[in-house]
Amino acid sequence: MCWLYGRESLIDGPEATYGWLIQQGADAIMTDRPELLLDYLRAKNLHE
Repeated sequence: MCWLYGRESLIDGPEATYGWLIQQGADAIMTDRPELLLDYLRAKNLHE
């Protein structure tokens, strides 16, 4: 279910996808766009 949510909402930007997953309590995210995820996490101070 999260895969479908993330896949479809990535068009809306990383906040709509990764932000939603993190708000739902995800502590692991698998993606085929690792650089986008890392950039997002670093901008939110969630990754060093």
